[in-house]
Amino acid sequence: MCKENVASGYWCENATDPSKIIVHELGHQLLNVLRAKEYGFVSSIDSSVYMPTLLNESNKEAYLQYYWAGTALNQDLEKGLMQDAYNEWKSSGNKGTEEDFRLSISKYANGTQSDGGISYHETFAEAIADVYCNGDNAADASKMIIGQVEKRLK
Repeated sequence: MCKENVASGYWCENATDPSKIIVHELGHQLLNVLRAKEYGFVSSIDSSVYMPTLLNESNKEAYLQYYWAGTALNQDLEKGLMQDAYNEWKSSGNKGTEEDFRLSISKYANGTQSDGGISYHETFAEAIADVYCNGDNAADASKMIIGQVEKRLK
């Protein structure tokens, strides 16, 4: 099945073993960590740790901001990250629309949903998997997304 998804372009090149799926799912978790950092949703035990295991009075507002920002309706962090990566992609000489940017990673990275909306978190997870599978040979779009992650984690 992995080989078929790669052959059809649905997945990025060289994603022919199941480890790609695991890395893709870890990409979703990385995005959760970035969003937790953005909204100050930190552990009450160790404030350097994002994604606390307990929700309490002191962190409930941060949790609500974190939660609502990540819904399909909002995707605030994801949209900003993708826009910054797309602008960098264009500035570095690539040509095309935002859809072309996403499709340069994989068909699945396009993130088109049945309602016509874009699932930016799928684009993000595919970019993480692309870099994992292809390293320096990953799509420029994937590398630009990783660059935005590095900026946001500082």
